[in-house]
Amino acid sequence: MAELLRVADLVKQFDLPGTKKRLTAVNGVSFTLGEGETLGVVGESGSGKTTLGRCVLRLLDATAGAVEFMSMDLATLSRSDLRHLRANMQIVYQNPGEAFDPTMTIRGIIEDPLKFHTNMSPRERRAEVHQLTERVGLDDDLLDKRPRELTAGARQRVAIARAIATKPKLIVLDEPTSALDLSVRRRIIDLLIELQRDLGVSYMFISHDLSTIRKISTRVAIMYLGEIMELGPTQELYDTPRHPYSRALLLSVSRPDPTSQARRFPLAGEIPSPIDLPPGCPLSSRCPLVEEICEEQRPRAVDVDGHNGDWWAMCHPMGAAAPLEWLGRLDATETRREARRRDSAAIGPAHFGRLIGRETQRGAQEHHD
Repeated sequence: MAELLRVADLVKQFDLPGTKKRLTAVNGVSFTLGEGETLGVVGESGSGKTTLGRCVLRLLDATAGAVEFMSMDLATLSRSDLRHLRANMQIVYQNPGEAFDPTMTIRGIIEDPLKFHTNMSPRERRAEVHQLTERVGLDDDLLDKRPRELTAGARQRVAIARAIATKPKLIVLDEPTSALDLSVRRRIIDLLIELQRDLGVSYMFISHDLSTIRKISTRVAIMYLGEIMELGPTQELYDTPRHPYSRALLLSVSRPDPTSQARRFPLAGEIPSPIDLPPGCPLSSRCPLVEEICEEQRPRAVDVDGHNGDWWAMCHPMGAAAPLEWLGRLDATETRREARRRDSAAIGPAHFGRLIGRETQRGAQEHHD
Protein backbone atom coordinates (compact mmCIF):
# COMPACT_ATOMS: atom_id res chain seq x y z
CA MET A 1 0.00 0.00 0.00
CA ALA A 2 1.51 3.29 -1.14
CA GLU A 3 1.88 5.99 1.52
CA LEU A 4 -0.36 9.03 1.03
CA LEU A 5 0.04 10.96 4.30
CA ARG A 6 2.86 11.15 6.85
CA VAL A 7 2.55 13.06 10.13
CA ALA A 8 5.72 13.45 12.24
CA ASP A 9 5.94 14.83 15.81
CA LEU A 10 2.99 17.16 15.24
CA VAL A 11 2.35 19.73 17.97
CA LYS A 12 -0.44 22.31 18.16
CA GLN A 13 -0.60 24.80 20.98
CA PHE A 14 -2.95 27.73 21.56
CA ASP A 15 -2.00 30.92 23.39
CA LEU A 16 -4.30 31.79 26.27
CA PRO A 17 -5.29 35.47 26.04
CA GLY A 18 -4.10 37.60 28.93
CA THR A 19 -1.58 35.02 30.14
CA LYS A 20 1.78 33.58 29.14
CA LYS A 21 0.39 30.05 29.27
CA ARG A 22 -0.37 27.79 26.33
CA LEU A 23 -2.88 25.02 25.89
CA THR A 24 -1.43 21.93 24.20
CA ALA A 25 -4.13 20.33 22.04
CA VAL A 26 -1.86 17.98 20.04
CA ASN A 27 1.42 16.80 21.52
CA GLY A 28 4.00 14.99 19.39
CA VAL A 29 1.66 12.92 17.21
CA SER A 30 3.11 10.71 14.46
CA PHE A 31 1.39 8.30 12.04
CA THR A 32 1.07 7.38 8.36
CA LEU A 33 -1.96 6.76 6.14
CA GLY A 34 -1.90 4.65 3.01
CA GLU A 35 -3.86 5.01 -0.22
CA GLY A 36 -7.37 3.57 0.10
CA GLU A 37 -6.97 3.11 3.87
CA THR A 38 -9.17 4.34 6.72
CA LEU A 39 -7.51 5.49 9.92
CA GLY A 40 -9.99 5.77 12.76
CA VAL A 41 -9.09 8.37 15.39
CA VAL A 42 -10.92 7.80 18.65
CA GLY A 43 -10.78 9.30 22.12
CA GLU A 44 -12.70 11.20 24.73
CA SER A 45 -13.91 14.77 24.19
CA GLY A 46 -10.95 17.13 24.44
CA SER A 47 -8.38 14.51 23.44
CA GLY A 48 -7.28 16.56 20.40
CA LYS A 49 -8.95 14.56 17.61
CA THR A 50 -10.55 17.48 15.76
CA THR A 51 -7.49 19.72 16.14
CA LEU A 52 -5.34 16.93 14.70
CA GLY A 53 -7.64 16.58 11.69
CA ARG A 54 -7.56 20.31 10.98
CA CYS A 55 -3.77 20.45 11.28
CA VAL A 56 -3.50 17.55 8.82
CA LEU A 57 -5.41 19.64 6.25
CA ARG A 58 -3.58 22.82 7.29
CA LEU A 59 -6.83 24.46 8.24
CA LEU A 60 -4.77 25.18 11.36
CA ASP A 61 -1.04 25.83 11.23
CA ALA A 62 0.93 23.44 13.42
CA THR A 63 3.17 24.77 16.18
CA ALA A 64 5.83 22.16 15.41
CA GLY A 65 6.29 18.95 13.47
CA ALA A 66 5.55 18.10 9.85
CA VAL A 67 2.64 16.98 7.68
CA GLU A 68 3.57 15.47 4.31
CA PHE A 69 0.75 14.85 1.84
CA MET A 70 1.51 13.28 -1.53
CA SER A 71 5.23 13.74 -0.60
CA MET A 72 4.75 17.50 -0.15
CA ASP A 73 5.41 19.29 3.15
CA LEU A 74 2.24 21.33 3.68
CA ALA A 75 4.00 23.89 5.90
CA THR A 76 6.27 24.96 3.02
CA LEU A 77 3.53 25.45 0.42
CA SER A 78 2.48 28.92 -0.65
CA ARG A 79 -1.16 29.96 -0.39
CA SER A 80 -1.56 29.45 -4.13
CA ASP A 81 0.00 25.96 -4.11
CA LEU A 82 -2.06 24.97 -1.10
CA ARG A 83 -5.22 26.17 -2.83
CA HIS A 84 -4.52 23.92 -5.81
CA LEU A 85 -3.80 20.99 -3.50
CA ARG A 86 -7.18 21.42 -1.77
CA ALA A 87 -8.83 19.48 -4.61
CA ASN A 88 -7.09 16.37 -3.28
CA MET A 89 -7.91 16.91 0.41
CA GLN A 90 -11.43 17.56 1.66
CA ILE A 91 -13.33 17.55 4.96
CA VAL A 92 -16.81 16.54 6.12
CA TYR A 93 -17.90 18.24 9.34
CA GLN A 94 -20.02 16.95 12.20
CA ASN A 95 -22.78 19.45 11.48
CA PRO A 96 -22.75 20.23 7.74
CA GLY A 97 -25.59 22.74 8.18
CA GLU A 98 -23.12 25.09 9.87
CA ALA A 99 -20.60 24.61 7.05
CA PHE A 100 -23.09 25.49 4.29
CA ASP A 101 -24.08 28.96 3.13
CA PRO A 102 -27.78 28.98 4.16
CA THR A 103 -28.69 31.20 1.19
CA MET A 104 -27.31 28.78 -1.41
CA THR A 105 -29.25 25.94 -2.99
CA ILE A 106 -28.07 22.37 -2.71
CA ARG A 107 -27.10 22.52 -6.39
CA GLY A 108 -24.87 25.53 -5.74
CA ILE A 109 -23.26 23.94 -2.68
CA ILE A 110 -22.24 20.81 -4.58
CA GLU A 111 -21.20 22.76 -7.68
CA ASP A 112 -18.92 25.19 -5.82
CA PRO A 113 -15.80 22.93 -5.71
CA LEU A 114 -16.21 22.19 -9.41
CA LYS A 115 -16.06 25.92 -10.17
CA PHE A 116 -12.83 26.39 -8.20
CA HIS A 117 -10.96 23.21 -9.02
CA THR A 118 -12.01 22.13 -12.54
CA ASN A 119 -12.28 23.60 -16.02
CA MET A 120 -15.77 22.21 -16.59
CA SER A 121 -18.29 24.26 -18.52
CA PRO A 122 -21.59 25.19 -16.81
CA ARG A 123 -23.34 22.38 -18.70
CA GLU A 124 -20.68 19.84 -17.66
CA ARG A 125 -20.89 21.00 -14.04
CA ARG A 126 -24.66 20.64 -14.08
CA ALA A 127 -24.39 17.07 -15.37
CA GLU A 128 -21.71 16.26 -12.79
CA VAL A 129 -23.87 17.57 -9.95
CA HIS A 130 -26.67 15.22 -11.03
CA GLN A 131 -24.23 12.29 -11.07
CA LEU A 132 -22.91 13.19 -7.61
CA THR A 133 -26.37 13.45 -6.06
CA GLU A 134 -27.31 10.10 -7.56
CA ARG A 135 -24.08 8.54 -6.26
CA VAL A 136 -24.77 9.61 -2.66
CA GLY A 137 -28.45 8.62 -2.79
CA LEU A 138 -30.14 12.02 -3.09
CA ASP A 139 -33.12 12.84 -5.31
CA ASP A 140 -32.76 15.53 -7.97
CA ASP A 141 -35.82 17.34 -6.63
CA LEU A 142 -33.73 18.37 -3.59
CA LEU A 143 -31.24 20.33 -5.69
CA ASP A 144 -33.23 23.57 -5.64
CA LYS A 145 -33.89 23.45 -1.90
CA ARG A 146 -31.93 25.20 0.86
CA PRO A 147 -30.00 23.30 3.57
CA ARG A 148 -32.60 24.10 6.26
CA GLU A 149 -35.23 22.24 4.22
CA LEU A 150 -33.34 18.94 4.36
CA THR A 151 -33.13 16.30 7.07
CA ALA A 152 -29.86 15.83 8.98
CA GLY A 153 -29.10 12.67 7.02
CA ALA A 154 -29.75 14.36 3.67
CA ARG A 155 -27.52 17.31 4.63
CA GLN A 156 -24.72 14.89 5.45
CA ARG A 157 -25.13 13.26 2.04
CA VAL A 158 -24.83 16.71 0.46
CA ALA A 159 -21.61 17.26 2.43
CA ILE A 160 -20.24 13.95 1.18
CA ALA A 161 -21.24 14.76 -2.43
CA ARG A 162 -19.43 18.10 -2.17
CA ALA A 163 -16.36 16.39 -0.65
CA ILE A 164 -16.03 13.82 -3.44
CA ALA A 165 -16.81 16.30 -6.25
CA THR A 166 -13.11 16.95 -6.98
CA LYS A 167 -12.19 13.26 -6.67
CA PRO A 168 -9.89 13.81 -3.66
CA LYS A 169 -7.31 11.36 -2.42
CA LEU A 170 -7.99 12.15 1.26
CA ILE A 171 -11.16 13.05 3.17
CA VAL A 172 -11.10 13.95 6.86
CA LEU A 173 -14.44 12.98 8.40
CA ASP A 174 -14.91 14.83 11.68
CA GLU A 175 -17.65 13.10 13.70
CA PRO A 176 -19.79 12.76 10.52
CA THR A 177 -22.41 10.50 12.10
CA SER A 178 -22.64 11.68 15.71
CA ALA A 179 -25.67 13.92 15.07
CA LEU A 180 -27.62 11.17 13.28
CA ASP A 181 -29.94 8.50 14.61
CA LEU A 182 -28.79 4.89 14.46
CA SER A 183 -30.55 3.84 11.24
CA VAL A 184 -29.34 6.91 9.30
CA ARG A 185 -25.86 6.51 10.80
CA ARG A 186 -25.64 2.95 9.50
CA ARG A 187 -26.66 4.02 5.98
CA ILE A 188 -24.10 6.85 5.92
CA ILE A 189 -21.34 4.46 7.01
CA ASP A 190 -22.37 1.98 4.29
CA LEU A 191 -22.27 4.82 1.76
CA LEU A 192 -18.77 5.85 2.83
CA ILE A 193 -17.52 2.26 2.57
CA GLU A 194 -19.02 1.95 -0.91
CA LEU A 195 -17.48 5.25 -2.07
CA GLN A 196 -14.08 4.22 -0.78
CA ARG A 197 -14.30 0.94 -2.66
CA ASP A 198 -15.29 2.72 -5.90
CA LEU A 199 -13.03 5.78 -5.69
CA GLY A 200 -10.02 4.49 -3.77
CA VAL A 201 -10.13 7.52 -1.44
CA SER A 202 -8.42 7.46 1.97
CA TYR A 203 -10.31 8.45 5.11
CA MET A 204 -9.21 9.90 8.41
CA PHE A 205 -12.35 9.12 10.41
CA ILE A 206 -12.62 11.03 13.70
CA SER A 207 -15.18 9.83 16.24
CA HIS A 208 -15.86 8.99 19.86
CA ASP A 209 -18.20 6.17 18.75
CA LEU A 210 -16.20 2.98 19.23
CA SER A 211 -18.61 0.74 17.31
CA THR A 212 -18.60 3.02 14.25
CA ILE A 213 -14.81 3.23 14.31
CA ARG A 214 -14.60 -0.57 14.44
CA LYS A 215 -16.89 -0.99 11.43
CA ILE A 216 -15.20 1.45 9.07
CA SER A 217 -11.52 1.59 10.03
CA THR A 218 -8.52 -0.32 8.71
CA ARG A 219 -6.38 0.87 11.62
CA VAL A 220 -7.24 2.75 14.81
CA ALA A 221 -5.37 5.49 16.69
CA ILE A 222 -6.47 5.96 20.30
CA MET A 223 -5.85 9.49 21.60
CA TYR A 224 -5.56 10.80 25.14
CA LEU A 225 -4.63 14.33 26.17
CA GLY A 226 -3.31 15.25 22.72
CA GLU A 227 -1.24 12.10 22.19
CA ILE A 228 -1.74 8.79 20.42
CA MET A 229 -1.52 6.12 23.11
CA GLU A 230 -1.87 3.15 20.79
CA LEU A 231 -2.21 2.61 17.04
CA GLY A 232 -2.82 -0.70 15.34
CA PRO A 233 -4.99 -2.91 13.10
CA THR A 234 -8.63 -2.49 14.09
CA GLN A 235 -9.72 -6.02 14.90
CA GLU A 236 -6.52 -7.02 16.70
CA LEU A 237 -6.42 -3.83 18.75
CA TYR A 238 -10.09 -4.12 19.74
CA ASP A 239 -9.65 -7.78 20.70
CA THR A 240 -6.43 -7.35 22.73
CA PRO A 241 -5.64 -3.68 23.44
CA ARG A 242 -2.14 -3.34 24.93
CA HIS A 243 -2.00 0.18 26.34
CA PRO A 244 -3.71 0.60 29.74
CA TYR A 245 -5.72 3.56 28.43
CA SER A 246 -6.82 1.64 25.32
CA ARG A 247 -7.98 -1.20 27.51
CA ALA A 248 -9.86 1.15 29.85
CA LEU A 249 -11.55 2.92 26.93
CA LEU A 250 -12.54 -0.18 24.97
CA LEU A 251 -13.77 -2.05 28.06
CA SER A 252 -15.89 0.93 29.12
CA VAL A 253 -18.49 0.14 26.45
CA SER A 254 -21.56 -1.60 27.82
CA ARG A 255 -22.23 -5.01 26.28
CA PRO A 256 -25.77 -5.74 25.03
CA ASP A 257 -25.45 -9.30 26.34
CA PRO A 258 -26.62 -9.39 30.01
CA THR A 259 -24.68 -12.64 30.56
CA SER A 260 -21.40 -11.06 29.41
CA GLN A 261 -18.56 -11.42 31.90
CA ALA A 262 -16.50 -8.62 30.35
CA ARG A 263 -14.43 -6.82 32.94
CA ARG A 264 -13.60 -3.14 33.35
CA PHE A 265 -10.10 -1.74 33.58
CA PRO A 266 -9.59 0.76 36.42
CA LEU A 267 -8.43 4.34 35.90
CA ALA A 268 -8.42 6.58 38.96
CA GLY A 269 -8.53 10.35 39.24
CA GLU A 270 -9.11 13.07 36.67
CA ILE A 271 -7.54 13.91 33.30
CA PRO A 272 -4.62 16.34 33.79
CA SER A 273 -4.93 19.87 32.45
CA PRO A 274 -3.66 20.42 28.87
CA ILE A 275 -2.28 23.74 30.14
CA ASP A 276 0.01 22.02 32.65
CA LEU A 277 0.97 18.66 31.17
CA PRO A 278 2.82 16.08 33.30
CA PRO A 279 6.51 15.60 32.37
CA GLY A 280 6.21 11.86 31.74
CA CYS A 281 3.38 9.72 30.42
CA PRO A 282 0.12 11.71 30.31
CA LEU A 283 -1.67 8.75 31.94
CA SER A 284 0.82 8.36 34.80
CA SER A 285 -1.41 9.99 37.45
CA ARG A 286 -4.28 7.60 36.67
CA CYS A 287 -2.71 4.33 35.53
CA PRO A 288 -2.88 1.30 37.87
CA LEU A 289 0.38 -0.04 36.41
CA VAL A 290 2.39 3.17 36.80
CA GLU A 291 6.12 2.93 37.55
CA GLU A 292 8.61 5.60 38.57
CA ILE A 293 9.89 6.05 35.02
CA CYS A 294 6.35 6.77 33.81
CA GLU A 295 6.23 9.91 35.94
CA GLU A 296 9.63 11.16 34.80
CA GLN A 297 10.05 10.34 31.11
CA ARG A 298 7.71 10.50 28.15
CA PRO A 299 7.40 6.99 26.68
CA ARG A 300 8.41 6.01 23.17
CA ALA A 301 6.44 3.85 20.77
CA VAL A 302 6.86 0.13 21.52
CA ASP A 303 6.07 -2.37 18.76
CA VAL A 304 3.46 -4.98 19.61
CA ASP A 305 4.59 -8.57 19.01
CA GLY A 306 6.89 -7.78 16.08
CA HIS A 307 4.38 -5.83 13.97
CA ASN A 308 7.24 -3.67 12.64
CA GLY A 309 5.58 -0.31 13.22
CA ASP A 310 2.09 -1.34 12.12
CA TRP A 311 0.95 -1.74 15.75
CA TRP A 312 2.53 0.12 18.64
CA ALA A 313 1.79 1.60 22.05
CA MET A 314 3.36 4.39 24.10
CA CYS A 315 4.07 2.60 27.37
CA HIS A 316 7.23 2.19 29.48
CA PRO A 317 6.17 -0.96 31.41
CA MET A 318 4.94 -2.65 28.26
CA GLY A 319 8.32 -2.12 26.60
CA ALA A 320 10.12 -3.72 29.53
CA ALA A 321 7.89 -6.81 29.70
CA ALA A 322 7.58 -9.90 27.52
CA PRO A 323 4.29 -9.98 25.53
CA LEU A 324 2.66 -12.78 27.52
CA GLU A 325 3.84 -11.28 30.81
CA TRP A 326 2.35 -7.91 29.87
CA LEU A 327 -1.01 -9.38 28.93
CA GLY A 328 -0.98 -11.26 32.21
CA ARG A 329 -0.43 -8.03 34.14
CA LEU A 330 -3.31 -6.36 32.34
CA ASP A 331 -5.62 -9.30 32.99
CA ALA A 332 -4.59 -9.48 36.64
CA THR A 333 -5.37 -5.80 37.12
CA GLU A 334 -8.87 -6.31 35.70
CA THR A 335 -9.40 -9.36 37.91
CA ARG A 336 -8.42 -7.47 41.07
CA ARG A 337 -10.81 -4.66 40.16
CA GLU A 338 -13.65 -7.11 39.64
CA ALA A 339 -12.92 -8.76 42.98
CA ARG A 340 -13.09 -5.39 44.74
CA ARG A 341 -16.33 -4.59 42.95
CA ARG A 342 -17.91 -7.88 44.07
CA ASP A 343 -16.73 -7.32 47.63
CA SER A 344 -18.28 -3.85 47.65
CA ALA A 345 -21.56 -5.22 46.30
CA ALA A 346 -21.59 -7.86 49.05
CA ILE A 347 -21.30 -5.33 51.87
CA GLY A 348 -24.52 -5.22 53.91
CA PRO A 349 -25.72 -4.05 57.36
CA ALA A 350 -24.15 -7.05 59.13
CA HIS A 351 -20.78 -6.31 57.56
CA PHE A 352 -20.96 -2.67 58.62
CA GLY A 353 -21.92 -3.83 62.11
CA ARG A 354 -18.79 -5.95 62.33
CA LEU A 355 -16.64 -3.07 61.08
CA ILE A 356 -18.13 -0.68 63.65
CA GLY A 357 -17.67 -3.27 66.40
CA ARG A 358 -13.99 -3.70 65.55
CA GLU A 359 -13.45 0.07 65.50
CA THR A 360 -15.20 0.45 68.87
CA GLN A 361 -13.03 -2.29 70.36
CA ARG A 362 -9.87 -0.67 68.96
CA GLY A 363 -10.88 2.72 70.36
CA ALA A 364 -11.55 1.27 73.82
CA GLN A 365 -8.20 -0.52 73.83
CA GLU A 366 -6.36 2.70 72.87
CA HIS A 367 -8.18 4.59 75.65
CA HIS A 368 -7.23 1.89 78.20
CA ASP A 369 -3.58 1.97 77.10
